[in-house]
Amino acid sequence: MTSENNGNGIFRNHPFMILKNMGGAVWIVIWILVSSFDDIKKLAAYVSGEGNRSLFTVLIAASVILLLAGLTGGFSWFRWYRITMSIDDMNFYWKKGGIFRRDISIPLNTISNCNLNQNLIEKIFGLYALKIDVNSSEMSKGADLKLILAKDKAVEVRDRIFSSTQNTEMSGGKTAETIEAGFIDEEAAIAEMQTGKRVSGIYRFDIKDIIRHSVMQFSVVTLIVLIGGIAGFSAGVMSGAERGTEGSILFAAMAIVPVFYQGLQGITRLFNFKVQRIDSRLLLSYGLLNTREYTVPVDKINAIQITESLFARMAGYAMVSVNNIGMGDEKQEKTNICLYMKKDECMKLIGELLPEYDINFSVEKQEKQAITYYAISYLVYIAVPGAVAAGVLKIWQLGIAVLAVAVLAMLWSSFAPGISIGENILIIRRGLFTSVKWVIPYRQIEMMKIHENPLGRRLGIAKILIHIRGPLIAGIVESGMFRKEMIERNAECFRAQTTCEQ
Repeated sequence: MTSENNGNGIFRNHPFMILKNMGGAVWIVIWILVSSFDDIKKLAAYVSGEGNRSLFTVLIAASVILLLAGLTGGFSWFRWYRITMSIDDMNFYWKKGGIFRRDISIPLNTISNCNLNQNLIEKIFGLYALKIDVNSSEMSKGADLKLILAKDKAVEVRDRIFSSTQNTEMSGGKTAETIEAGFIDEEAAIAEMQTGKRVSGIYRFDIKDIIRHSVMQFSVVTLIVLIGGIAGFSAGVMSGAERGTEGSILFAAMAIVPVFYQGLQGITRLFNFKVQRIDSRLLLSYGLLNTREYTVPVDKINAIQITESLFARMAGYAMVSVNNIGMGDEKQEKTNICLYMKKDECMKLIGELLPEYDINFSVEKQEKQAITYYAISYLVYIAVPGAVAAGVLKIWQLGIAVLAVAVLAMLWSSFAPGISIGENILIIRRGLFTSVKWVIPYRQIEMMKIHENPLGRRLGIAKILIHIRGPLIAGIVESGMFRKEMIERNAECFRAQTTCEQ
């Protein structure tokens, strides 16, 4: 069987994968032949005598090559043939393995996203890597379901998954209308909206936006190194000393080149970035050398993250990421649904793409008791041990440095955190220089913990730990120290949501 689809809804990897699987085996065969060449010559001499040694050597070597090539080719074909995928109206089926079989059945309504990846080699051969992620903690550890298919077959599988009539709302058994995955233009979007579906325009980000995004992501340390490199180069040139100039150029190159490499990397990874909301799904596409196209059910987004770096806050910019199983679990994957843009435009984008996330309420800062809490904590854990060490070593500068660190840590912990408790949404803010807001629906929270120690209990404050699925925030979000009444109210909202769902 050489087809990707046998006509009965069973899909296999593209036959190209047979050659790809044989790639490593071919090198092993070459290594065996090279390392065993003397033994092959001796065997040929023994069989044929000295006169026909060269002929028999060639024949035996050719036989060994054909035998090993046949074995590796047969094994690669067997592996290819035994990996199958099929879809019906209710479930997704994945089978793999030869001697030890693995049969996986997955309800379609648990699929968290379906994305099409295409690297440079796959572009040349017209192939796509279809990757399917499931909304479970097990799949968030990297247990992806992946097939290499021709472009039309990959799109067909994706559309079959998301056009299934099984996509049923768990709350009322109401079946969603079928749609086809893929970006649609303005004219088609208007037609879809007239049928009652929620369709947004396509948000596109060009090279200028990508460069601005890369600059906004620079850390304070990166900026200091860059300025230092430019300053060092300028000083070396102005001094006129040949050796000093060479050293300054080298230092400047070491400081500047990584910054420009980071920018170039951002351009290739985020090239042609675009996003669109169609009905109950979010479509996302980006990449130059490695193209990625995501189709994400909105109800499988576990949280969103609004980030403002130091430079972005100074310029009034923000960006948004989503927390979804499967997104961000590879090095080059991005979880953004937009790049850095003006903050009011960013909030408008959230309202159009993800109106389920109500963010139009203020974030409350920590109580004054939190300052007392952190001052005492850092005094005990940092300042006192540092002062003792400085006294023993008789280095007063060490004592001053440790005290400064304790004060900075207290300020960091006291003024950065914030919290906002809505009826359906919880917002937690962290970060002093880079401000990050996690917007988390209560229905997506797996577990909530309330932490308080004797000092916090005495001051009437506590903190919460939120556990959710997904790689973006490592599954845990921690709040600052807030009034116990507010923490309890948050816990009541969480319990009310889970009770309603049950």
